[in-house]
Amino acid sequence: MQPDMYLRTLVRPEDQRILDYYMHCGVSPSPWTAEMNATSAEVTTAVASFQRASQMVSALYRDKGILMDALGKYMLELNQTLPELQSHLDCRNMHRNYLASTRICDKGLCGLCFMLVASVLSGLFFTILFWVDSHIWIYLDNR
Repeated sequence: MQPDMYLRTLVRPEDQRILDYYMHCGVSPSPWTAEMNATSAEVTTAVASFQRASQMVSALYRDKGILMDALGKYMLELNQTLPELQSHLDCRNMHRNYLASTRICDKGLCGLCFMLVASVLSGLFFTILFWVDSHIWIYLDNR
């Protein structure tokens, strides 16, 4: 009935802030902010290095088409990697799935209990119906 408490027992204490980030999206700060800032700075440095390398390739080589294509591919992949990584670390999708799974604990268990009680009662009613029906046929045959 309390998935928050259960999940907290499964997660190591040093990972609690990551769990809070995904369980309470928008309320808890992102644990990935420092790492993403460092990664962004490193990607910017790498892009600047590729730009310098492409300038050197264009100045030094006559047949620079293949090298420039390769450098262009690497720069494009570097520029696409960071937004893709940010979208994978975003808490909204995980939080939506978490909320959907916790609804099972609240309403699903109540519905399951209701179905169990209803099945016991219907079994009891069928038993009573069987007893009454068999006794009625016995009395009707005697008359």
